Amino acid sequence: MTAPPAGRFEAFCVVGLGAHARTKLIPALEANRQRVAGLVTRGVRTHLPDAAVFPDVETALANLPAGTAFVIATPPPLHLSQVLPILRAGRDVIVEKPAFASRGEAAEAKEAVVRSGSVLVEAFMHRHTALYRELLDAWRSEGPISAFAAQFLIPEMPTSGTFRNAPDIVCSSLFDMGCYPLSLLSDLGLPLAGLEIAGVKHAGDPDREAVRLAGELAGVKVDLRIGVGPAYANRVSIQSGNGRSTTFEPFFYGRPGERRITVEAGSDSTERTVLEASAFETMFGVSRASWIAGQDARLSQMIEVAAALERLGGSLATFRKNGAP
Repeated sequence: MTAPPAGRFEAFCVVGLGAHARTKLIPALEANRQRVAGLVTRGVRTHLPDAAVFPDVETALANLPAGTAFVIATPPPLHLSQVLPILRAGRDVIVEKPAFASRGEAAEAKEAVVRSGSVLVEAFMHRHTALYRELLDAWRSEGPISAFAAQFLIPEMPTSGTFRNAPDIVCSSLFDMGCYPLSLLSDLGLPLAGLEIAGVKHAGDPDREAVRLAGELAGVKVDLRIGVGPAYANRVSIQSGNGRSTTFEPFFYGRPGERRITVEAGSDSTERTVLEASAFETMFGVSRASWIAGQDARLSQMIEVAAALERLGGSLATFRKNGAP
C-alpha cells in the first residue's frame, strides 16, 4: 500500500451539495487548484464541477483513487454514518461543523481514526484566519482575562434549502452556531462543564430561537448569545482584569475581506483593520502532515465540544418542552 502524501490534499470528493458546499467549499477548492474528483448527491445535478457523481459514500469509495480525501457537507444527523465508512476505508475526511451530535459519536469516530491512521478534521474555518491568531496572542499577552463574550446572531434564518428548519435539536442554532464559540473556548483552554443555558427566546421556533449561554470557566466570566437576533452580530470580546476590552469582528467568518480589532481602555478607544484572505482556501491548503501533527489535541477537543453540545442540547429540549418565551 502506498503511503499517503505529506503535502496538501490534491483531490477531494464532496459529499452533499447544499448552498454551503456550492458557494464556499467547492469555489475554495477550485481557487486552490485542488481537483473535485467526485460528488455524492441525489439532488442537485446542474452547475456542478466536471466530476464523477455517486449516489452514496460507499460507491464513491469503491470508485475513487486512494489519495482522494472527502469533504462532508451534509446535515449533522448524517455525519457519523458517512464519516465512519470513509475512516474505516483508510481515507481522510474533513467534516463540516458540528461534526457530531454527542460525545459517543465523536468518540466512535476517534476510535476509527486510531485504527485506520486516517485524518479527521472538523471544518472550523475561523481557526485559519489572522484574526484568530490575533485573539490567541491577546489572550496570552493581556492576561489575566476576566471575561469572554461572543455574539453570533443573524436577523433571520434561511427560508429554504437548509437543515436549520428541522425540529431536531442537532439542527438547532445551538449546535449549528454555538459550536463555534464552544470550540474557541476549548482552544483557549477553558473547561466547558461550567457553561449552562441562561435563557432561551422563542424556544422551539427555528425561525426565531435565540439561546444565551453563561458560566464562570476557570475564573473567566463567559457570556454567549447565539441564534436569531434583531441584527447581524459576529464578534468576540475579551476583557482583562484591569478593564481593558478587546473586540474582534466579524470573527466566525471565512470569506476574504476586512476585519476590525477594537481596543477600549477607560475613555480611550482604538480601532485597527486586518485584511483576511479566504479562510476556506487556507484550510484546504493545510498539509496532511500538519493535520496529523495536531490530531490528538484536535480530536480530544472535538469530543469535549460534542459532549458540551449534547448536555446543553438536553437543557434546550427542556426549555422547548416547558415553553420558554
